[in-house]
Amino acid sequence: MKKIFISSLIILLLCGCSTKKQTKETDSVKFKKEYESLNNDKYINVSISDNNHIEYASLDEIIDIIENKTGLIYLGYPESIACRDSIEVLIDAIKQTGLKKVYYLNITHINIDKKTEEKLEIIKKYVNDFEGINLIFVKDKENIGTISSLDKDYKQMSDEEKNELLKIYKNSIHQMLDDLCDESC
Repeated sequence: MKKIFISSLIILLLCGCSTKKQTKETDSVKFKKEYESLNNDKYINVSISDNNHIEYASLDEIIDIIENKTGLIYLGYPESIACRDSIEVLIDAIKQTGLKKVYYLNITHINIDKKTEEKLEIIKKYVNDFEGINLIFVKDKENIGTISSLDKDYKQMSDEEKNELLKIYKNSIHQMLDDLCDESC
């Protein structure tokens, strides 16, 4: 009886006390890897924080935000020069405004079929083209602004242009959040 008890105890300890930890990669880390994996001579190099507040969203979730909620939607893809050139500015604006999350959809991962086309028509009310970065600011089911930069004829921004874009992003986020913002924002 003692042998069975001791054997059972040993088996339980061996099975239940594994030192291998299962960690789930956060969306922020996944996003960082997705963009930084393309740092090379072909693409603009980016440096993205592990804590960037980017959350992956499906097309259905994006439609739900547009039709029912408040949130900042980021439609883009890591190969886009406009996305790569502005992503660090966007993350700075997110942190400086205290925005908790941005809903990201990599638009190159959408499988196009008849149902998807219908859903994309809803988004096309706010954006003209998917070739680049599109930010949709939604407040209480209402689009309060869209900022787009298309890859066609895109020219990399200067530091001055990035500072101006930061102000635009911050003001748009504050408007979406209903925060009061003075000229220092």
